[in-house]
Amino acid sequence: MNIAYIAMQFPAPSETFTANDVLMLNKLEQNVTVFSMKSNHVQLEQLVEDRLLENIPIHHGGFKNICLGLLEILKRPFLFFILIFWILKNEITKPRHLVRCIALIPISFFILKKLTKLRPEIVHLFWGHYPSIVGFLIKRKLPEVKLSVFLGAYDLNYKLGISRDILKQADTLFTHVSVNVPFIQKLGSPTIPINVVYRGTNLDKNLSYINNKTKNEYLWISVGRLLPVKRFNKVFEVFQKAKSRNKNLSLEIIGEGLEESNLKKISSKLGLNKSILFKGHLKHSLVIKKMASADVCILLSSTERLPNVIKEAMLSGCICVVSVTPGIEELVEHGKTGFIFRDNDFDKIPDILSALSISEKERIRENARKFIIENFSVEVSMKKYIKIWEGSLLNV
Repeated sequence: MNIAYIAMQFPAPSETFTANDVLMLNKLEQNVTVFSMKSNHVQLEQLVEDRLLENIPIHHGGFKNICLGLLEILKRPFLFFILIFWILKNEITKPRHLVRCIALIPISFFILKKLTKLRPEIVHLFWGHYPSIVGFLIKRKLPEVKLSVFLGAYDLNYKLGISRDILKQADTLFTHVSVNVPFIQKLGSPTIPINVVYRGTNLDKNLSYINNKTKNEYLWISVGRLLPVKRFNKVFEVFQKAKSRNKNLSLEIIGEGLEESNLKKISSKLGLNKSILFKGHLKHSLVIKKMASADVCILLSSTERLPNVIKEAMLSGCICVVSVTPGIEELVEHGKTGFIFRDNDFDKIPDILSALSISEKERIRENARKFIIENFSVEVSMKKYIKIWEGSLLNV
């Protein structure tokens, strides 16, 4: 099949799972082209090399392509006005999202132009929020193309009207956790099945990084974009209590973001500036190797559903500690493959971790690794996508 992926930015530092999907589809002999609605990431060349994407056709939302999109609007003024009306009708009460939608119209027309030439069998909206604009154009001008839509946490948090409307027009629907299904039904009342397919990790590649790594019993890590919703400040508080019992502990923060300077100030205020190391953005292979060396991986995000970083950490043999978020029990079983804590129980984390014996830790590590291998293979996940897409092509 010829498949077009519509992403917000590709590749992006925090979205290794997008690259995993695309590479596996390519390995499974599917022809994949990726369209980014945003401009190139500043580390584009490094990200492409790191994630082995050199052979994947990628179109970005840079200045040149935006200008080409504006020219395409001049050729299709009626379609442009229909799109404007659709966006206004759905987002007039959400001015911030309305402005973003309008700003993305030119690149959406550019993508439509490229898709008109490419003529893929499947157009897959990797996110169901702003990429819905492309979905709308596809349904108007390329009705023979099957529209596939994924909805995740961001889409359900945004609750955009354009997402609600595109759900009713999609030919296939996907999400990555069962708990999302009732939220999607409430958002858009789709008339077709919602396929729950876990986002998998590349087992072969990651296991090759993990082999022969020795655990450092004093090393904790936390990985993710440095944003308020990730609640790294809570991680620091937990770590401070743990370190008061074990002076040898260190914590490495892997990732970058708007909160970095603020988090460094918090670290210093807590007297932890020598124990908490900010590593910034690392190549994905180095992140996996760091996980393979770490004893504990802690993520206390308030929003994430089945976080991919925890899948990789479980595969890497970390003792994973997470907060309660929707569907997290589909990934972590408390006391067996890791630990789940409610917000008001975070102060108990150091007590439980320090009480674990070596044999108990090894049992949890083995259970976690086995669970990921059996349930979160990207190859299995993408084969499910392909089967569902092939089925949609038969429904003319």
